[in-house]
Amino acid sequence: MMKHEITHRLIVGLVPFIGGLVLLQMSLQLVHQWSDMDSYLNLNNLFSKLITDIFMNHTLFELIFNGIIGFTVARMIWQACKQSYLQQKWNVIFNNKKHNELTKKLNKKYKSWNTNFLVVRDSSFFALTMGLFHPKIIVSTGLLEVIQGKELEAIFYHEKYHCEKHDPMKIFLITLVMNGMSYIPAIKGVVKYYKIWKELLADRFAITNMGSTLELGNALLKMISYGKQQQVVGVHFGGTAIDYRILQIIEPNSVIIVPSLTFRSMLGSIIVLVCMMFITFFGH
Repeated sequence: MMKHEITHRLIVGLVPFIGGLVLLQMSLQLVHQWSDMDSYLNLNNLFSKLITDIFMNHTLFELIFNGIIGFTVARMIWQACKQSYLQQKWNVIFNNKKHNELTKKLNKKYKSWNTNFLVVRDSSFFALTMGLFHPKIIVSTGLLEVIQGKELEAIFYHEKYHCEKHDPMKIFLITLVMNGMSYIPAIKGVVKYYKIWKELLADRFAITNMGSTLELGNALLKMISYGKQQQVVGVHFGGTAIDYRILQIIEPNSVIIVPSLTFRSMLGSIIVLVCMMFITFFGH
C-alpha cells in the first residue's frame, strides 16, 4: 500500500512539475525577447519594435516557440474567463432557486462541520461541491426527496471532503494547465487520473466516518439508477469514476489501479519538453 501511495503522489506531482518546467522555459524565452529591446525606447515605439524583433530577428524555431507561448497564454486566459463566467452563472441560478427553510435546517444541523450548505428547488438528482475560494455543498430537493438518513449523511461526508480539500480550486488549476498546455499529451492522462482519485478519496473519507460501505454504496446506486446525472461547475457526487468507486465499495481493502500514463504520451511529452529546452538554451 505504501508503494502504491508513493506512485500515486509521483503521478499527481507530474502536473505541477511539467507545468512549472514549461512556464520556466517560457519565462526564459520572454526574458531573452525583452533583452533585445533598447532601453531608451519610448512606449510609442516599443510595440512596433517588439513585433519587428519577434518576426525578423529570430530563428524559425524561436518563432514556433513564441507561437506556443501565445497559444498557452490565450488558452489559459480563455479558460479562466470561462470558469469565472460559469461560476457567476450558476451562483445566480442556484441563489434564485434557493430553498431557504431547508438550507437553514442543514446549516444548523451540520454547524460543527464549518461547511456551508445550499439547498436548491430542483427535481434533478444531484449533490456537488462548488466554489473556488469558499466551497459549499449544493443539494437539490430532488435528491432530498429520495435519499434520507444515513445514506444522505454519507453523501454529505463525500462532499465535505471536497470542501475541506478545496478540490474545486485544485481541479480548476490543473484543468487550466491541461487546456493551456494541450501540446503535452501526458498532462491529460494525469488530470483524468487525479479527478478519479479525488472521488475515490472522498468516498474513503465518507466510508471511514460512516463506519461501513453500506450507506455510501446504497446512495451511489440510487444516484446511478434514478436518472440523469448533470454536470455543473463543481465536484459532482454521481458524475465521475463510477466503475472505480463501485469497485472500491465492493472490495474496500483491495488496491485500485487507475490507468494514468501511456508510453506514447510519455514519449511525446518528453520530446516536446526536450525541444523546448533546446530552443530556450541553444536556439538563439
